[in-house]
Amino acid sequence: MNFIRKGRALIFRAPFTFPSWADRLGIGDGWRALNALLVLLLGVLAVGWMVTLWGPPGKSSEESAPFAGAGEWASANISPPAPTARRNIFASVYAPPAAKPAPATPPIPAAPPPPKMTISERVGHWRLVGVLPGPPVQAIIEDLRAQRTYDVTAGQTVEGVTIGEIREGSVLLLVEEERFELSL
Repeated sequence: MNFIRKGRALIFRAPFTFPSWADRLGIGDGWRALNALLVLLLGVLAVGWMVTLWGPPGKSSEESAPFAGAGEWASANISPPAPTARRNIFASVYAPPAAKPAPATPPIPAAPPPPKMTISERVGHWRLVGVLPGPPVQAIIEDLRAQRTYDVTAGQTVEGVTIGEIREGSVLLLVEEERFELSL
């Protein structure tokens, strides 16, 4: 009769059945013992928690010993610092470092001024090419050294030389108090 039950169990069982972990590891009775031990440990923890929760009260904060620095505040007549204070959290809390003074350097003696060039030395390489009549009279001056041509009017300054007066065949050039005349 027993083999009939086993046969029926094999026929009607689910297509995918897996053995339990205890069967796979071969710890059938040991597993039960471990479960019992864990339940006992859980019970001990629960009892300990209940004793601390509903047990006799501990010392209050007034009865406990003061902290080590309490005497310092009392003797100096200074109130302890406030627990928190509102402040701008985006403001810097650090002071910028102090600027270091620049090391003293001995003054450098001024270079002697360059020798003054006379107006003839300054414009000796210029040539008057032509004069254009018109409401603003213009002169065409060619710089032979720089290979440039200037179209200038009276009062204009070119390379530190002021154009004074433009006449029909000449131009008057001024540098400070010196005068020079370019002719065609």
